[in-house]
Amino acid sequence: MLERFISLQEAIRATVPNLNVELPILPLEEWKCLEQICEVLKPFYEVTTIMSAEKYLTASKAMVMTQGLLAIYDNYLKKDFYEVVKDLVTRLRSGIVTRFYDIETNSVIGLCTLLDPRFKEHAFKDRDALALVKCLVIEKVAENLDDDIQEAESVGVNDSMSIWLEFDRKVNYVQTPKSADAKAIEEVEMYLKEKIVPRTACPMQWWRDHKFIYPALYSLFIRSCNIVLTPVPCERAFSRAGYIISDRRTRLTSSKVTKIMFLNN
Repeated sequence: MLERFISLQEAIRATVPNLNVELPILPLEEWKCLEQICEVLKPFYEVTTIMSAEKYLTASKAMVMTQGLLAIYDNYLKKDFYEVVKDLVTRLRSGIVTRFYDIETNSVIGLCTLLDPRFKEHAFKDRDALALVKCLVIEKVAENLDDDIQEAESVGVNDSMSIWLEFDRKVNYVQTPKSADAKAIEEVEMYLKEKIVPRTACPMQWWRDHKFIYPALYSLFIRSCNIVLTPVPCERAFSRAGYIISDRRTRLTSSKVTKIMFLNN
């Protein structure tokens, strides 16, 4: 609204004095103030647009964008803004801190962030929170794995002259059975050592390409990380349903509406 108002500044300033109505005349200082307010609110507009999306993951971005907003408003506090704009910046920053001070300790958000190959552990500032999330991921991965069973030696007494005897002994010595926890730790550590992918890449595509390398982590990602942080997609679905179920289509059955909504999405 403010951007639209500022874009029409010349037309408004030229028209208002000629109207036969009582409207306030905005001085140049207030126009400058409005421009600064638009600059201050722009990061929130960007975050709102990203978080209202339906086509890609949003939960894993929450922590990163919260940190980004705080960094931006810390810089805004150093700028030479009007006093009313400085007060707005202070209140916005205070609101972010109040609402999201514990976002890194949120286990759901932390798990989504750690399993996003674009962010991993680099999104965490609190190392204690990172350690807790890693423990949580290892625990959940271990639930999908089984302990190795000690296999009997493949070479028996009658095979004492087998040409494979020496090799089989080496293999049996090296391949010690692992517990589910050990295998989970190994898989998580190997994943974290992977190079992070570009921020514009699709994390779901990355996991589809690596699901055979990290099968337990892939299963956890599919089960736990497709989280929508806002009700916007749900509200859009309600709006579409309102257009489908109109006064001219009141005899639609619920099953038919469900199918139409599915096709529409």
